[in-house]
Amino acid sequence: MDIYVQLLVNSLQIGAVYVLFSLGLTLIFGVMRIVNFAHGEFFALAALLVAVAVPWLIDFGAPLPVAYGLAFLGALAGVLVLGKILYEFAFRRFQRDMIGSFVLSVGLALLLQGLYIEIFSSASRKLPTLIDEGVYMGLSADFDGPQATAVQRKLNVGMKAAVGEPMNVIQIGGYDAVMALKAGMEAANSLDPKAIAAVLPKIMFDTSYGKTAFGGEATYDSPQQMLVPVVVTQVKGGKLVELERVIPAELTKRLAVAKK
Repeated sequence: MDIYVQLLVNSLQIGAVYVLFSLGLTLIFGVMRIVNFAHGEFFALAALLVAVAVPWLIDFGAPLPVAYGLAFLGALAGVLVLGKILYEFAFRRFQRDMIGSFVLSVGLALLLQGLYIEIFSSASRKLPTLIDEGVYMGLSADFDGPQATAVQRKLNVGMKAAVGEPMNVIQIGGYDAVMALKAGMEAANSLDPKAIAAVLPKIMFDTSYGKTAFGGEATYDSPQQMLVPVVVTQVKGGKLVELERVIPAELTKRLAVAKK
């Protein structure tokens, strides 16, 4: 029962982030009629400032909760300064000009992304955890652990060599999506998106988790969900431990049919 409660809490937490993001975007558009496609870069700056400030404050002897609190305040101030600068010198001239603000914000998004990579680097960052022992985690996996596949271990080694950090589930999902598209193009013998979309629900294909397929028609009214295992992880001894990989029942049936 605990795992379902924790998964519910994780889902609400992630959903709250999406709601906060969308509210900011719609508020700016609704009040100022500015299409701000650089909105995500404000969130990115806050996250990057926290990622830099927390270890720095801990090195100066600040307790972990205090370090996070001060980093949060610093990130808030940094985003306010960025917003004020961009408004005064850029967006103020394009209020209620949706086309002009759109073009401007796309350019600013690209500029800010480049600056962030130059200043903070593109490597992922790990922060000290505030999570209590025994908490179940979503969107987490151990691609070095005993339950990882040979493909995942190999990809994880390459990721560590390239950026110094292990692979996460978002990155592995990108790899699996490319493998699905590759299988669809080969099965359709075409690069036409409609032809590929028509064959994808009918085929099995290789992913980092092994053979899988698209399913979920009973839930979504179309087979649009890639059927990969649900990874259950938990914090133990201050480390993330992978407990189980739950294979979807629909995938189990598809695999059994494929073996016949």
